[in-house]
Amino acid sequence: MVALAGALVSIQPLLVPILLVAGVPAVLISRRASKAEFAFATDVTDVSRRRSYLKMLLRHRIFAAETRAFDSAPELLRRHDEDDARFLRRLTAHVRLRQRYSLLTTGAAGLALAAALLAIVALVETGRISLADAGAAAIAARLLGGQLGTVFSSIGSLIESGPFLDDLDTFVEAVPADPGPGRAHALHEELRVDDVHFAYQEGDDDALRGVSVRVPAGSVVALVGENGSGKTTLAKVVAGLYAPREGQVRWDDGPISQRDLRASVSVIFQDFVRYQMSPLDNIAISDTALPVDRDRVARPVEEVGLTEKITAMRAGFETVLSMEISAGTDRSGGQWLRLPLARSLYRDAVLCCSTSP
Repeated sequence: MVALAGALVSIQPLLVPILLVAGVPAVLISRRASKAEFAFATDVTDVSRRRSYLKMLLRHRIFAAETRAFDSAPELLRRHDEDDARFLRRLTAHVRLRQRYSLLTTGAAGLALAAALLAIVALVETGRISLADAGAAAIAARLLGGQLGTVFSSIGSLIESGPFLDDLDTFVEAVPADPGPGRAHALHEELRVDDVHFAYQEGDDDALRGVSVRVPAGSVVALVGENGSGKTTLAKVVAGLYAPREGQVRWDDGPISQRDLRASVSVIFQDFVRYQMSPLDNIAISDTALPVDRDRVARPVEEVGLTEKITAMRAGFETVLSMEISAGTDRSGGQWLRLPLARSLYRDAVLCCSTSP
């Protein structure tokens, strides 16, 4: 670009500003396009997520049994097709708008090049430049116009990225700082929940209202109640996963931070994750502070009665538990239920909470 611009300046300095004028509408149009692109992305976020979720329901193995049992595939497909049509309508309107913007930008560049070529003709007719210089100027103007078009396009892409980067900055600034891992505490006397209140969202009814519980060290406590009575919510507050709106969790009659509480408690979830990894990794994932210790993994596996089942698999503890991988396999529901128990025991925490029914 510098060489081409230098060549044009040496022939006739007026030609370079004429070509640069094409950048003004390109930048202005890019600003409008950036707002339109961000508005479109924001507008279709919900429908795009629904489409992705419905696709997952229709194709993923873990949903296959229930989908077949209730014959729900036709209804899921109908909803997916509706969201597909809704998304495509919005996409079509947006693409047409972008086509108009692109046409205007291309037209502005074409007009600038035409103006430069007409200026060259005028300069030849007035005798200000020779015919040979005019030929060289025409070639340089065309090449420089193409290069400037690439530059204006890149500038437009940067301008379009601006709103998305601003949105990302806003999101990142809203994320609280990571305080780092907590420190596990030994429980000598009791864990106590004092007058805890908790709501999932501001303005919602409290899922927990004035709950107080004492768990003496070494004891086993079961929370029994109707569905929706807050048992799982309370277990997650005790595990340090939720912060109470009012009240507090006390450890040996003293306050404890949430991160220390999480480090001191192990949890077995009723909706536990079935990692598409080996049994070794499925269990050791609960404590990644130290390298995987096979002997340490073997102990909880023995305690939950899975040693024989795992060693009988084709690669033993290294067998991948997933039918979606060619060398993988799967386990029965009962065996899968024992894996999170072994995962919890591997963590070797002082207190264990289970959210199983």
